[in-house]
Amino acid sequence: DLVFFADRGSDAGGGAVQRHVGIVEGVTDGDAGILISTVEGNIANRVCRRVHRFEDPRITGFGLFATESEP
Repeated sequence: DLVFFADRGSDAGGGAVQRHVGIVEGVTDGDAGILISTVEGNIANRVCRRVHRFEDPRITGFGLFATESEP
């Protein structure tokens, strides 16, 4: 799965600017709330693992990788 992030700013029309994508490694639901574990690139010129709260306002959506068997 993928998670999409926007910058803190917005475009000229007032919408969020899509700037980043991460690969979702896992999701946990515990005392700290829902946490999304990701692998992301372009973080200080490195690939790294990060954890985000589901409520993070920079998260704009989620997606799935398409496979050849899917239309």
